[in-house]
Amino acid sequence: MEAFSRRYSPNQFTVRLGVPVRWEIFDAGFSGCTNAIVSRELFSGQISLVRGGMAVAEFVPQKEGTFRFSCWMGHVSGTFKVIDTRMN
Repeated sequence: MEAFSRRYSPNQFTVRLGVPVRWEIFDAGFSGCTNAIVSRELFSGQISLVRGGMAVAEFVPQKEGTFRFSCWMGHVSGTFKVIDTRMN
């Protein structure tokens, strides 16, 4: 994903329940608002972005649903859709 001053691109992702996610976030001119990402439902703490570089976050989705992530101020956001692809 790329972090701009007023948006994240792309800002919608689909991932699988229980499968580790490696989220790479590249600086594309982020601002003071978009310099850190939070999502209480997906991971604890925040992801601090790296000026001129790439930040990496790893987490394992624990439940199905659509979960919001946003800048630390809550103004710029996106979603992760977690789906269960296991055979029942």
